[in-house]
Amino acid sequence: MSAPCPSPGGGRAGARGPALLPGTAVASPRIAAAPAALECRLHSFLEIGASREIVLGEVVHAHLHAGIVNDSLHVDPAGLDAVGRMGGHAYARTRDHFDLPTMDAARFESGDWPRRT
Repeated sequence: MSAPCPSPGGGRAGARGPALLPGTAVASPRIAAAPAALECRLHSFLEIGASREIVLGEVVHAHLHAGIVNDSLHVDPAGLDAVGRMGGHAYARTRDHFDLPTMDAARFESGDWPRRT
């Protein structure tokens, strides 16, 4: 079930919904407690089928809670504790992560890289 859409001036998303704050660069409100919020403007729609499309937006403003970004302007993934939409009703957490260093062309061409067995 979805909560009713709030007015752009802020308020609450519904009787039991999260507290909202007004957008800075766009009229849409954002969730106050979210560690990060991106304000976007529509760039374009890409139709990929009879009933599917990809929506592309331009980020025009970012809100980040203190402590989420370090002095080098890198976002702390653990502090962000993001949840991603996988499709349908499926979501994924980003707590389980691993590093996969980028391989240079010479190493790739030499064949000296891990392979599935």
